[in-house]
Amino acid sequence: MRFFRFKKQIPKATILGILAVVLLYVSAAGFISVSYPWLQNDNSDQIAHVDMIYRVYNGDLPQASDGVRYQPFIDKGVGNVYQRAAGHPPLFHMIMAPFMGPLLNAGEWKKAMAVGRAVNIFIGILTILALAWTGWLFGGKRKALFAVAVPALGVLTFRFSRVNTDLSMDGLLVLLTTLTLINSYKIIQNGLKTKYLIFLSLLSAAGMATKASYGVFLGLSLLVVIVASYIHGDKSRRSIIKGSVIAAAILGLVIIATGWYYYFRNYRVSGSLLTPIQGELASGRPHNSYLDIFAGSNFWALFYARYSANVAISVIISIFALSGYFGMQKINLIKLKKNTALLWAIGLLALAFLGVVATQLMLAHPNGSINFRYLLPATLPISLFLAYGLLEFKWLRGQLVALATIAMAWTTILWIGLKPSPDGLLQGVGEWSEGIAKIYATLANNDVPSYVAAMLFLFFIAGALLLSVALFQLSKIKRSQ
Repeated sequence: MRFFRFKKQIPKATILGILAVVLLYVSAAGFISVSYPWLQNDNSDQIAHVDMIYRVYNGDLPQASDGVRYQPFIDKGVGNVYQRAAGHPPLFHMIMAPFMGPLLNAGEWKKAMAVGRAVNIFIGILTILALAWTGWLFGGKRKALFAVAVPALGVLTFRFSRVNTDLSMDGLLVLLTTLTLINSYKIIQNGLKTKYLIFLSLLSAAGMATKASYGVFLGLSLLVVIVASYIHGDKSRRSIIKGSVIAAAILGLVIIATGWYYYFRNYRVSGSLLTPIQGELASGRPHNSYLDIFAGSNFWALFYARYSANVAISVIISIFALSGYFGMQKINLIKLKKNTALLWAIGLLALAFLGVVATQLMLAHPNGSINFRYLLPATLPISLFLAYGLLEFKWLRGQLVALATIAMAWTTILWIGLKPSPDGLLQGVGEWSEGIAKIYATLANNDVPSYVAAMLFLFFIAGALLLSVALFQLSKIKRSQ
């Protein structure tokens, strides 16, 4: 299919760079996966997701009021009165069920969790490829370079690298939102072609069958359909009506496919489409008005201090990225104004980011929490923003991106071994040797052979070296081949 083909040959350095990103990601996410406790406390979403995977595999779709019913968890004393994962549609759990279900039925829940985390890492690798595709599309004359930089700065953020430990659907959601933005851009560029509309319908149904927060991208996609109909049509009211009818048809298909779950499983129980346990979530959490949220530092820190497990490294990355925009040459801005397709792309990405930020505000108010995990659906616009800023320092030959990526990966690896602060982040890197020793100790607690850590360390070293070389080589290419 031409939809998936690149028009020009991909440079070998780009392929090498993407391989480097995969190695670094597997190293960071792998270290977290094998050293993070298999079983957490009663309030852990991990327990609920594993229980739901077990239930789905055995042909059952749990209600929130069922609680956790997986007997080995109950025997361990970590059963929960609420099935916290039951508010989410089961697509992710259906995907995981064939891999984890047989082991869960056999009582091998530790092995099942290990397999589940591995599958989540594979989803992360697919996300790398999707982000690389986006970098190629949005990178302009430096598309070969952006095809490496964008995924590097996207998947190596601390929250994405460790999200697989919770066995939640956030990784799958990022993959689907990234593909949705790519498809939407294609629609803006080329109009309402049948293949794009079919893909959009499938992505929309899959996204809403994964998590309610995909709704931002569903609404954005429907808007894109209407806009594209106008742009590529006769620019009349008839074009708008045509686009609106197509958008309504797609929305209808999504409602038929997934709306029943949100209505019967959530709304009928709690009065909220988002969760069946509205009251339970509010209990024990402080009340935050929107003024409290905006006045607090935690909300604003999401935009500059949460990319790495180390706050200082995150701030440095943010400062350099922003500095790149201030140093952008005027001639580049003039070219940008003349590039209509790129302007539409920027608008699309900006709306996606703002929509996700609005979702975070809704989840934080009045009794919720503030967490970079809620911004993960906007991984694409965030990583593109960082890539454009850091790559503006052309004389550094892409090494700012390499340093940022390697630093994010390394601090993620050390996160288990060094004691995080109460907010879960590292305030300093501490003694690396001490941190690595603690990592090996946690591996022993999880019954993971030490050679696994050695292999992951080799992945990190190889990925770091290859990424630096690939970015250096690609930065010398003035125009993508």
